[in-house]
Amino acid sequence: MKKILFIISILAFSGSGVFAQTGVDYFKQGDAKFLLKDYKGAIEDYTQAIKLNPKDAIAYYNRGYAKAFLNDDKGAIPDFTKAIELNTKYAEAYYNRGLCKSNLRGEKGYKQDAQDKSAIQDFTKALTLNPKYADAYYYRGYCKLGLGDTKEACIDWQKAADLGHTKAKDRITENCK
Repeated sequence: MKKILFIISILAFSGSGVFAQTGVDYFKQGDAKFLLKDYKGAIEDYTQAIKLNPKDAIAYYNRGYAKAFLNDDKGAIPDFTKAIELNTKYAEAYYNRGLCKSNLRGEKGYKQDAQDKSAIQDFTKALTLNPKYADAYYYRGYCKLGLGDTKEACIDWQKAADLGHTKAKDRITENCK
């Protein structure tokens, strides 16, 4: 009799969603896996969260961020782009998309000038949204240097240094005389 009651209760609850995970559950699991440096596992969980809530800009951002940690810049860019589509004021998504674009320069099928120009646009948008984004100034300076514009690169590095970016001072010493 106990077996029958147990089987009936399992059947009754299995269709009711008691065991179903929500998008928030998958999102939290993804965050936990990311913190444990299980980036592939985090990507899987963020993907499930996105399937359950396709308008979650942060889930797209986090999935892109995890892909970037796996050096999958090509895969991260569409996720950052989707996060931006869902939240046009997402400075971090513009910044990280810019980083991924700049990382692709010189790879097969990518032209350095085009990648630098596109990355500069993203860094500039991030700075429009957050004018104190020292990292965006720093990396925008690198892209400007890549395009041969040392003067503008030095201006960006100086702004980054003024905002407390310690490595920017090294770039100024090396490139700006």
